[in-house]
Amino acid sequence: MLRLHFCGPNVITHFFCEVPPLLLLSCSSTYVNSVMIVLADAFYGILNFLMTIVSYGFIISSILKMRTTEGKKKAFSTCSSHLIVVCMYYTAVFYAYISPVSSYSAEKSKLAGVLYTMLSPTLNPLIYTLRNKEVKAALRKLFPVFRN
Repeated sequence: MLRLHFCGPNVITHFFCEVPPLLLLSCSSTYVNSVMIVLADAFYGILNFLMTIVSYGFIISSILKMRTTEGKKKAFSTCSSHLIVVCMYYTAVFYAYISPVSSYSAEKSKLAGVLYTMLSPTLNPLIYTLRNKEVKAALRKLFPVFRN
Protein backbone atom coordinates (compact mmCIF):
# COMPACT_ATOMS: atom_id res chain seq x y z
CA MET A 1 0.00 0.00 0.00
CA LEU A 2 2.95 2.31 0.62
CA ARG A 3 3.81 2.48 -3.08
CA LEU A 4 0.30 3.59 -4.12
CA HIS A 5 -0.62 7.18 -4.88
CA PHE A 6 -3.97 8.62 -3.81
CA CYS A 7 -5.23 11.68 -5.64
CA GLY A 8 -8.97 11.95 -5.25
CA PRO A 9 -11.67 11.94 -2.66
CA ASN A 10 -10.18 9.93 0.19
CA VAL A 11 -13.46 8.65 1.56
CA ILE A 12 -13.56 4.93 2.23
CA THR A 13 -16.96 3.42 1.47
CA HIS A 14 -16.88 0.83 4.22
CA PHE A 15 -17.43 0.45 7.97
CA PHE A 16 -13.72 0.02 8.57
CA CYS A 17 -10.50 0.40 6.63
CA GLU A 18 -10.53 -2.58 4.26
CA VAL A 19 -7.98 -3.16 1.50
CA PRO A 20 -10.35 -3.37 -1.52
CA PRO A 21 -11.93 0.05 -0.87
CA LEU A 22 -8.43 1.50 -0.40
CA LEU A 23 -7.30 0.07 -3.74
CA LEU A 24 -10.30 1.72 -5.41
CA LEU A 25 -9.15 5.11 -4.10
CA SER A 26 -5.70 4.79 -5.66
CA CYS A 27 -4.95 6.57 -8.91
CA SER A 28 -1.89 4.38 -9.60
CA SER A 29 -1.80 0.78 -10.77
CA THR A 30 -3.03 -1.69 -8.15
CA TYR A 31 -2.40 -4.86 -10.14
CA VAL A 32 0.50 -6.10 -7.97
CA ASN A 33 -1.44 -5.30 -4.80
CA SER A 34 -4.51 -7.14 -6.08
CA VAL A 35 -2.54 -10.25 -6.99
CA MET A 36 -0.67 -10.30 -3.67
CA ILE A 37 -3.85 -9.76 -1.67
CA VAL A 38 -5.72 -12.57 -3.42
CA LEU A 39 -2.76 -14.93 -2.98
CA ALA A 40 -2.27 -14.06 0.71
CA ASP A 41 -5.98 -14.19 1.49
CA ALA A 42 -6.41 -17.47 -0.35
CA PHE A 43 -3.42 -19.00 1.42
CA TYR A 44 -4.34 -17.84 4.93
CA GLY A 45 -8.09 -18.23 4.47
CA ILE A 46 -7.88 -21.72 3.00
CA LEU A 47 -5.20 -22.78 5.51
CA ASN A 48 -7.36 -21.62 8.45
CA PHE A 49 -10.45 -23.19 6.93
CA LEU A 50 -8.69 -26.53 6.40
CA MET A 51 -7.35 -26.51 9.97
CA THR A 52 -10.86 -25.84 11.26
CA ILE A 53 -12.34 -28.64 9.12
CA VAL A 54 -9.62 -31.06 10.25
CA SER A 55 -10.34 -30.23 13.90
CA TYR A 56 -14.06 -30.83 13.29
CA GLY A 57 -13.08 -34.13 11.66
CA PHE A 58 -11.36 -35.14 14.91
CA ILE A 59 -14.39 -34.02 16.91
CA ILE A 60 -16.75 -36.03 14.72
CA SER A 61 -14.43 -39.04 14.95
CA SER A 62 -14.53 -38.77 18.75
CA ILE A 63 -18.31 -38.46 18.72
CA LEU A 64 -18.64 -41.59 16.58
CA LYS A 65 -16.58 -43.51 19.16
CA MET A 66 -19.10 -42.66 21.91
CA ARG A 67 -21.09 -45.63 23.17
CA THR A 68 -24.46 -44.04 23.95
CA THR A 69 -26.86 -42.90 21.28
CA GLU A 70 -28.09 -40.05 23.50
CA GLY A 71 -24.54 -38.76 23.92
CA LYS A 72 -23.91 -38.94 20.18
CA LYS A 73 -27.16 -37.11 19.47
CA LYS A 74 -26.37 -34.31 21.93
CA ALA A 75 -22.79 -33.93 20.70
CA PHE A 76 -23.82 -33.90 17.03
CA SER A 77 -26.50 -31.33 17.81
CA THR A 78 -23.96 -28.94 19.35
CA CYS A 79 -21.29 -29.71 16.76
CA SER A 80 -23.63 -29.18 13.81
CA SER A 81 -24.82 -25.77 15.02
CA HIS A 82 -21.21 -24.66 15.50
CA LEU A 83 -20.25 -26.00 12.09
CA ILE A 84 -23.05 -23.96 10.52
CA VAL A 85 -21.76 -20.78 12.21
CA VAL A 86 -18.18 -21.58 11.12
CA CYS A 87 -19.33 -22.14 7.52
CA MET A 88 -21.27 -18.85 7.57
CA TYR A 89 -18.18 -17.08 8.87
CA TYR A 90 -15.82 -18.52 6.28
CA THR A 91 -18.28 -17.94 3.44
CA ALA A 92 -18.51 -14.26 4.34
CA VAL A 93 -14.74 -13.95 4.78
CA PHE A 94 -14.00 -15.66 1.47
CA TYR A 95 -16.56 -13.48 -0.28
CA ALA A 96 -15.14 -10.32 1.27
CA TYR A 97 -11.47 -11.06 0.69
CA ILE A 98 -10.98 -13.65 -2.03
CA SER A 99 -12.43 -11.81 -4.96
CA PRO A 100 -10.79 -9.64 -7.58
CA VAL A 101 -10.86 -5.89 -6.99
CA SER A 102 -12.41 -5.42 -10.44
CA SER A 103 -15.59 -7.17 -9.26
CA TYR A 104 -15.65 -5.34 -5.91
CA SER A 105 -19.02 -4.10 -4.71
CA ALA A 106 -19.06 -1.77 -1.71
CA GLU A 107 -22.57 -2.77 -0.63
CA LYS A 108 -21.90 -6.51 -0.86
CA SER A 109 -18.60 -6.06 0.97
CA LYS A 110 -20.37 -4.17 3.76
CA LEU A 111 -22.88 -7.00 4.12
CA ALA A 112 -20.08 -9.58 4.22
CA GLY A 113 -18.27 -7.44 6.80
CA VAL A 114 -21.33 -7.35 9.03
CA LEU A 115 -21.78 -11.12 8.67
CA TYR A 116 -18.27 -12.06 9.72
CA THR A 117 -17.71 -9.36 12.35
CA MET A 118 -21.11 -9.31 14.05
CA LEU A 119 -23.35 -12.24 13.17
CA SER A 120 -20.95 -15.13 13.81
CA PRO A 121 -19.70 -13.86 17.20
CA THR A 122 -23.30 -13.18 18.24
CA LEU A 123 -24.55 -16.64 17.29
CA ASN A 124 -22.00 -18.62 19.34
CA PRO A 125 -23.17 -17.39 22.79
CA LEU A 126 -26.76 -17.75 21.60
CA ILE A 127 -26.13 -21.39 20.70
CA TYR A 128 -24.74 -22.09 24.16
CA THR A 129 -27.53 -20.16 25.86
CA LEU A 130 -30.31 -22.00 24.06
CA ARG A 131 -28.75 -25.34 25.07
CA ASN A 132 -29.11 -24.42 28.76
CA LYS A 133 -32.13 -26.14 30.39
CA GLU A 134 -32.84 -23.20 32.71
CA VAL A 135 -32.91 -20.75 29.80
CA LYS A 136 -35.24 -23.07 27.86
CA ALA A 137 -37.57 -23.29 30.87
CA ALA A 138 -37.58 -19.50 31.29
CA LEU A 139 -38.36 -19.01 27.58
CA ARG A 140 -41.24 -21.49 27.81
CA LYS A 141 -42.68 -19.49 30.73
CA LEU A 142 -42.17 -16.21 28.91
CA PHE A 143 -43.54 -17.43 25.57
CA PRO A 144 -46.34 -20.00 25.99
CA VAL A 145 -46.14 -20.78 22.24
CA PHE A 146 -42.85 -22.67 22.85
CA ARG A 147 -44.22 -25.06 25.50
CA ASN A 148 -44.22 -28.07 23.15
